[in-house]
Amino acid sequence: MANQIKQIIGIIMLIIMCIACTNTHEYPAEAVSTFKASCVSSSGNKQMCACVLEKIQEKYSYEDFSKIEKAIGVGGDTVDFMAFVEEVKRTCATVPAP
Repeated sequence: MANQIKQIIGIIMLIIMCIACTNTHEYPAEAVSTFKASCVSSSGNKQMCACVLEKIQEKYSYEDFSKIEKAIGVGGDTVDFMAFVEEVKRTCATVPAP
């Protein structure tokens, strides 16, 4: 019985650690589809757009991303974000198709 409890506690701890290690922020479905549609319409590359979004989600919370979107809309300072996106696009362009 004590061994079973230790195993259960170990499994729970492992699950908690895996969840804590996840580096991707969840974005609302509408934001994801809007980003992908806009990206695909400008690049024509669905796979690269999905990769770019994944990298953005790894780095920026949805709250931060929303602030950046608003700054882009009003001509605010988004130089760092745009440089990040350009770097990610180059990286994602080299990812082979599944």
